[in-house]
Amino acid sequence: MFMLLSTALTYGLFVTIQSTTSFLFQQAYSSLTETEVGLCFLPMGVGSLISSAFTGKQLDWEYKRCRRRWEEKRKARWEEARGASEKQGDLGDDLESPSLPPPSKEEELTFHVEKARLRWSFLYTGLIIASCIGYGWALDKRVHMVVPLIIQFFAGWVVVGQMNSFQTLLIDVMPAQGSSTTAINNFVRCLLGAGIISVVNLIIDAIGTGWTYTLLSLIGAVAIPIFTLVVIRYGPRWRMRRWKKRNQN
Repeated sequence: MFMLLSTALTYGLFVTIQSTTSFLFQQAYSSLTETEVGLCFLPMGVGSLISSAFTGKQLDWEYKRCRRRWEEKRKARWEEARGASEKQGDLGDDLESPSLPPPSKEEELTFHVEKARLRWSFLYTGLIIASCIGYGWALDKRVHMVVPLIIQFFAGWVVVGQMNSFQTLLIDVMPAQGSSTTAINNFVRCLLGAGIISVVNLIIDAIGTGWTYTLLSLIGAVAIPIFTLVVIRYGPRWRMRRWKKRNQN
């Protein structure tokens, strides 16, 4: 649930930029034609596209790094236990092998996959918040059009990076339910996105563009890190509980 909410909030900030592009750019830069306004959607799309390829490799690299450190610690514990057992002349089944045996399912659950997948999440969250606030005030103050377009590019990059991290983690923790978790994730984020889209223009009319994006960003700045910390802190415990419950049944 906390992973779904984090992804939904991230996506919500994404669609506040995407859904208001036409309205806000026509308002801030009245000389733009409809075709030129349409081209303003490209930076976010390009940023999202590049991010999909880059963050995938980044996630793989971070996972392998954390996995390698876990394997090294596991091997050190095994060698220590083997050495102690050899001194006592009592090698158990797990220690008779001359090489480190593969981990059991229960031991596999001790690998902190949540930390491996979400290590970059806090950086992504900070960049998302900064992008949204900067985007709102750039349009509010009607600075040169290049500025909000560049911000759109980076917003697309970091939002996709964040959502890929959570989506990959969902598949990791529920590998047998990949289709179901993806469907639920899409439903929750699209539901929240639709809700935000329905009110964002009303908020802009009430308090202005800059303060609207500041307000929405602050909500995300508070909620997303808290949800992420909950997942990292309690995720391994929840996985172990699900595994034990499944084995009992």
